[in-house]
Parts: sequence; structure tokens; C-alpha cells
Amino acid sequence: GFRLAGVHYWQGNWNFNFWTNFKVNRIDDDFRQISEHGFNTILVTLPWGYFQPVAFPPSYDEHAFDKLALLLEAAARRHLYVILRVGTPEELPEGIRGRNFIAPYLLLDDQELQAYSDLFRETAKRVSGWEQLLFLFFSWEDISGQIAKSHADLDSRFAYMRGAIAFQDYLGQEEISHWNERWQTSYRSLEEMPFPAHGPWPLPISWILPTSG
Repeated sequence: GFRLAGVHYWQGNWNFNFWTNFKVNRIDDDFRQISEHGFNTILVTLPWGYFQPVAFPPSYDEHAFDKLALLLEAAARRHLYVILRVGTPEELPEGIRGRNFIAPYLLLDDQELQAYSDLFRETAKRVSGWEQLLFLFFSWEDISGQIAKSHADLDSRFAYMRGAIAFQDYLGQEEISHWNERWQTSYRSLEEMPFPAHGPWPLPISWILPTSG
């Protein structure tokens, strides 16, 4: 007879600054109101770089996990279930190439992927004793800035554009001369560099990136 009725919990903030602005003195009253409005579950995001500030080797912020424990304790007092969305990209760890919200090399670099996976293992280990915790998960949205890798992705122009932006962001971490030497090319700007070909669609980045005006 259980029916999940959940709501995101960010204390009037948003996922980018929830944990840095976390107010312990508000949590019991917040959870009381959530319960009185008919919800039985809260969903909380765990930013990758906030809980794992350094990727190699993976290191963890004890203060961040202490805050999470306080939240779980308060949820238990109010008989609320908890769902954790782990590894959201609004903050990246030190050592991960890219920038906040876009880690373009995550799916292509085994070391980066191992660091990301370690966050899930570490979080699962630390929260294993909480009976009201329903599950941990991650959303496809959390890696939607990665390079598209299948023909199905190309059916969506938006998905392709996001992949191109991520790829250009990755290229921008090196001088153009670096890529020309590596690929034996003579590109003069990032915009000239084509997005990696997927079947018949090797479009230049400049064709699909937004332009001024």
C-alpha cells in the first residue's frame, strides 16, 4: 500500500548552493511542513565536487557528510523517506577536466570515471545504516554535457549541440598548436575544428553553436 510522494529539498535555494547555505535550525520545521502537505519522501542532490573535492586519489569532505547525516537524522524524526541523487555536476572535483556542469572527458577517461564511481561507493557505504533511505541514483541529465556517442543521439539537435559545446570546452584547455601538432592539421581557431564524426554527420562546431544576434 506504499505510494511514494516526494519533493526536492533545497531550503529555498537551489542545488548549486543548497549545501553551502544549509541551515540546520530550519530543517525540523521544513520537514514538518513537508509532511503536513502530504509528502512522505524528500529528494536531495549531492554535488560531485562538494562531497569529493579532489578526484585523484578520491578524497572526501567530512563536513559535507556530517551535514548529510544531520539531514538524514531529521528526516527519520519526521518519518520521511530520503532519495539521494549522487554526483550532480554543478561543482567538479579538483583534477577533473572541464568546468562546472560540463565534464566532457568523464565517459572517455577511465581514471575520471573511476573517481566518479568511487563517489557512489563511498556514499553508499556511509549511508548504509539509514533505514529511511530508499535509494541512491544518478540521472542522465547529470552527464548530458558529454560527447554524444550514438546515432540515436544525433536525432536530437539539442543533444548534439550540447555535445559540441562540451567538446569545444575540452579543446579550449590546450593551445590550438597542441591540437594541430597532434592531428597534423592547420586550424586557426576552435570554431574551425569539426565535432568528431558520427556516421554521415561531421558538422563543424560553428554550424551548430549559438552565435551573437
